[in-house]
Amino acid sequence: MRNLLLAATLTVASATTAIAGGVAPTTTPPPAVTPAAPVYNWGGFYAGLSYGEVSGGITRNSAVPTQLPDLVGTGAGGGFVGYNWQTANNLVFGGELNITSFDTPYVGFPISIQSDSTELRGRVGMALNRALFYGFVGYAETELSNGGTIFEMDGVVYGLGVDVMITERFFGGIEVARRDVSGANGFELDVEIDTVALRLGVRF
Repeated sequence: MRNLLLAATLTVASATTAIAGGVAPTTTPPPAVTPAAPVYNWGGFYAGLSYGEVSGGITRNSAVPTQLPDLVGTGAGGGFVGYNWQTANNLVFGGELNITSFDTPYVGFPISIQSDSTELRGRVGMALNRALFYGFVGYAETELSNGGTIFEMDGVVYGLGVDVMITERFFGGIEVARRDVSGANGFELDVEIDTVALRLGVRF
């Protein structure tokens, strides 16, 4: 009898110890939350200023075919305003009014001045994080003053550029543009006007 009571006591004690000192149930920590990558939206109105360098020259002269002077390299300030749409796959497209202001003479012809360019552009590009890579094509108007003779010139403008968001609203970029324009006043001229410009803008 004594042996049975001792065995029962030991069994109860062992069970109590196991319960009191048992291994606590393990808990699985919650999975780490990876923050979503920021989404940069280029859609909406924007405007800004630009500054660059002008180059190029006359590519056809019906009066004197061999007289094809280059433009003197000068600075060019400007401004732009436009609107972008952005699709779910980060395709960006829109329109822009661009004005580039310059008075650039021709090498060897100081009274022949190429002035200003006003452009309507269609743009399409791809947004990659903070950067927007784009191309554009459009219509350009400019003027060449040759002494007292004025050539009103128009044609096509096209080029490439990249804009980068500095903050949520402000962006900066660089753009390369070419204008192939022509005009006539007694004789015909074709002119190529190139610019490389830095741009600084704000989104609304």
